Amino acid sequence: MSLRTDIIDDFMDGKIGDGKVVTRQEVIDRYRGNYSDKYLSVILSNSEVSRNHSLTYNSFTMRVGEGVYKIHPEIVGKRDVGE
Repeated sequence: MSLRTDIIDDFMDGKIGDGKVVTRQEVIDRYRGNYSDKYLSVILSNSEVSRNHSLTYNSFTMRVGEGVYKIHPEIVGKRDVGE
């Protein structure tokens, strides 16, 4: 598993977020001890769809406010159908 997968799965299962958005602090609180605090503090912002990453980088978030992110609807849809 990866942190990206953990965040998506836990969001979809209602373990983090409110079903619409997830916060940076929720990610830090949930995964502290499993990943470095530095990595936890940037995973959502670094994963924004609007950022210019390499073609192989799997973006999955959309920023809706400071420290608040939506999981991209296409990612949610893929998870719903088991991909």
